[in-house]
Amino acid sequence: MYGWASTFGALPVAATAERARITTLFSLGLLDSRPELRLDRITRLAQRLFDVPIALISLVDHDRQWFKSNIGLDVAETPRDISFCTHAIEGLDPMVVEDATADPRFARNPLVTGDPSIRFYAGAPITAPDGRRLGTLCVIDRRPREVDTADVDALVELADLVDHEIQLRYLASIDPSTGLLNHRGFFLAASRMLVHAQAMGSTSVLACVHVIGMRAVKDRWGHDEAELVTGDLATMFRDCFDDAVIGRLSGDELVVLTDGPLPDLGARLERFRRDLASWAAAANLGVDLGIHVGIEVATPEDDLSALLERADRAARLDAHRG
Repeated sequence: MYGWASTFGALPVAATAERARITTLFSLGLLDSRPELRLDRITRLAQRLFDVPIALISLVDHDRQWFKSNIGLDVAETPRDISFCTHAIEGLDPMVVEDATADPRFARNPLVTGDPSIRFYAGAPITAPDGRRLGTLCVIDRRPREVDTADVDALVELADLVDHEIQLRYLASIDPSTGLLNHRGFFLAASRMLVHAQAMGSTSVLACVHVIGMRAVKDRWGHDEAELVTGDLATMFRDCFDDAVIGRLSGDELVVLTDGPLPDLGARLERFRRDLASWAAAANLGVDLGIHVGIEVATPEDDLSALLERADRAARLDAHRG
């Protein structure tokens, strides 16, 4: 293992946008997953095309970059705050560093001054279908290099192939009617967020939201119209919780996991309740829409299943009280 110290600060990123990016990354189930031949083929092609010793598919996590595909390094991850890829995902275009020793951002970076002695780096961002940057397809050399437009275009085309493979995973984690995470996607994302919060000593809060009135909408207006209503409902829910992990577990059940304070979660849920009621009245549905809510604070020992079970039970009790 290389002796890399985490002494270089990561680039500043707006907290809300970064939470949303991490949520997307977690929902795909890529982190810490097994090697995949289709992705390794793309990485190997990049290595051969650029004639470099190192080519990687790097995913940028909270505090690390983890290599989904790795040709030429004997480690699976490095700290995020010294990673080149952290810088690369901040831009819209590929990032090329022809000589890292001459670049003030990287000249004193331990990945440059020590193993693996990076001199040349070129990274093209890889992007989820929702537009969020997940990491890069990058090529690395231990000697300075120059590249031209054709080289950069070739790297982008290979990154597009990675994007296509990721899109297939993304579609498997999304509820098609709402665009929210489905059961699989929510469990992948929320489980990782919960474990990370527990490791950091922060508090997670989960709310289970049962929407009232959707059965009446379906009975009155039919299935297709009810699905359109569900889509609008999901948009309102997303607007209230754009920096949290949110999903649709079943037809009328929404769920949100946040590491924010409990009063803030309650205020957002109340906003969603008001928005939902106002929207239903303005749309002339002829049906009142509302919510029953169960809120649970995670303990250090909780797994997601236990936390969700308690929140669902609390939401059912809220319904009985109503």
